[in-house]
Amino acid sequence: MASMDFYVNVPPPIHYLDATQAFDALSNSEKQYIFSCSQASWIGGLIDLLQTSPESTGVFLLINKVFSCQTPDDVSAEALRNGFSESEIEAAMSYFASVCGNLGNYQNFGDTKFIPSLSQNRLAQFLSITKTFKDEGSGAVALFAEISDEIYSLAPRRLRLGFGPNDGISTYYSSNCTRKDAETAQVYLKAAKLEAYNTRLFKEPTLHEGKQVFSLRFASVDRKIVVAEDVEAIPKDWVLRLQHGDMCELMTVLVEASHVAESDSLNTTESKMWNLYARSFQTGDVGVHKEGSKVWVKDKNPIVETYIGFIESYRDPLGVRAEFEGFVAVVNKVISAKFQLLVDSAIQILPQLPWPASYERDQFMRPDFTSLDVVTFATSGIPIGINIPNYDDIRESDGFKNVSLGNVLASRFKDPKAEFLSDVDRTVYLTNVATAFEIQVGLHELLGHGSGKLFRRNSDGTFNFDQNHTKDLISGGPIQQWYEPGENWDNKFASFPPENVGDSGAWRQAHCCANYAILRVLIEADPTMVKLEEVTGSDGAPDLLISVEREKLKTVAKPAIGTFLKKLQYYKSTANAKEGGAFFLNYSELAPEHLALRKIVIDRKRPRPIAFPVQLACILTQPCGCLSTPPKFNITNSNYE
Repeated sequence: MASMDFYVNVPPPIHYLDATQAFDALSNSEKQYIFSCSQASWIGGLIDLLQTSPESTGVFLLINKVFSCQTPDDVSAEALRNGFSESEIEAAMSYFASVCGNLGNYQNFGDTKFIPSLSQNRLAQFLSITKTFKDEGSGAVALFAEISDEIYSLAPRRLRLGFGPNDGISTYYSSNCTRKDAETAQVYLKAAKLEAYNTRLFKEPTLHEGKQVFSLRFASVDRKIVVAEDVEAIPKDWVLRLQHGDMCELMTVLVEASHVAESDSLNTTESKMWNLYARSFQTGDVGVHKEGSKVWVKDKNPIVETYIGFIESYRDPLGVRAEFEGFVAVVNKVISAKFQLLVDSAIQILPQLPWPASYERDQFMRPDFTSLDVVTFATSGIPIGINIPNYDDIRESDGFKNVSLGNVLASRFKDPKAEFLSDVDRTVYLTNVATAFEIQVGLHELLGHGSGKLFRRNSDGTFNFDQNHTKDLISGGPIQQWYEPGENWDNKFASFPPENVGDSGAWRQAHCCANYAILRVLIEADPTMVKLEEVTGSDGAPDLLISVEREKLKTVAKPAIGTFLKKLQYYKSTANAKEGGAFFLNYSELAPEHLALRKIVIDRKRPRPIAFPVQLACILTQPCGCLSTPPKFNITNSNYE
């Protein structure tokens, strides 16, 4: 691929998330709580930089140094006076904005690297005219010299996130750490009943007394190192050190901010929740964060909603280590009332799902389902909807919350566009897409995440399902597989291999992969129902036309999707990762006839918008999300190289 394929979008589309109306209606104490929660979220969000690439932290610190002294307008004006063109200034600013929007220099949607679209020398000259670079005491010149080659590197391993040595780079692992190493460490974690959410795995470059030494690093303030003693779960030629204190500088500031949020809480439930979060960040104990999540689930219908921690595991190539995120939002009561009607109807909807009642949870845990206007969301990419917590055991025993992020959804469809459709279909799409997507998000979060049972053997040897009457949906016989103690969806299904697609050999985004699998199911059911045709566009270039026979949606599409979902739920319920992975890969692997169409799509793709919340909490005593003195840590780490 050419280097220009990795140039940052100039300018990147920006969607501002406005929560002014909801925020203005709050009391001063509620606004103060938003500010405190936002501070904790943004401090924790800096962890994402360390979780993205070796140079991401340095790039962010460089941006922070430059724009702490001058506004973007001031820097732009100075650049114009020094002979830079407007296009060069826009290119530099686009890169800085994209790093801030993605909390790193890899796209949050697809995990591919982006680089500035102006040369390395020209960027150095651009930075040299800033006040920060002219201040010898700022350290900015040395910092840029340290990271500039990494900013522009398009070495094969640098192109995308993934396991070494061939798939990509990941700061969840040292560069010499392979997928097999990570899977072996996961066997130990399962045996020890430990979670990997807040960990990283590092492999020493040399043997120690003939053994390979690994360090499993837990993010925490407390520091300690112990050697794992469960020898049955560890290869005999391994030494596995459990090392607490990873990212301790940031974790220390995060704990302090969490206690401030605790003191500003609006009720005793929220206060207890933040206290448990702080203890978890102090000790590195995910179990304590689980207890905090249980309390959070019980905080029903809050005015200000917030959640924080190591949450989503999409960017870990193994899928078990989680990116930090923290969000703060105000409840939109009008739209939330609509979602509550959906919750009220769930009991009637669940029996219509395509699996038998024995595969459904014993009791539907009625969740909060609210529409939120985001004030702060510190993460690499802001979603449209969330179903949390992600801990399966808590979701089944204590319940969960569904969240639709209303101002994110609204920003997505302020200026909707539709590619690859006929004029008639484009009109239908643009007229209905916002409402349809809102319904889709609601059903996805409530039923997609909130339904279906996981069959388990409990630690006392009992089962959470009736072994005599629950039948295997494939064989018709008794259930033969289930989750053992310590197993869950994440660690059981984490390791089946990525499916082939495009240049990198893998899907880089889970939801896109699922969308394509659904397309394959529909085409398999009736090739005439959904048609993908190569045509010539109005610009004379190759284009694509997608058409659907609507009359077949109920008669053909619905039964086909039902059968597909039934099998997916069967494999998920029975913890059958081997056959379930093969089943899904059969549909998610890119068909040969679609490879040529993929090139058309790539050639016509539009830049993905960056969502920036309007930081309303800054009207309080200090700017929200800014650290006046950022914690100091190593910018680069040779272990990643």
